[in-house]
Amino acid sequence: MPRLIGLDPRELAEDGPALRRRIVTRLAQALRAERRRGRAGHWTYDLNRHIALLQALQAEQDGRRPAAGT
Repeated sequence: MPRLIGLDPRELAEDGPALRRRIVTRLAQALRAERRRGRAGHWTYDLNRHIALLQALQAEQDGRRPAAGT
């Protein structure tokens, strides 16, 4: 997760609704940006990153976030 959206691992140590909202917001923003790059045919578009962002967003929305150490 920290590599996908630039969260400091120490931020993941706290837990609660505020953290979940912050993570979902950052994931959604990153996913929108990746989709824009894909539609534009930009050379930095990465299908694997796009898939990882989508899976992470779905997991976070479903409450299936892995432990901070993984």
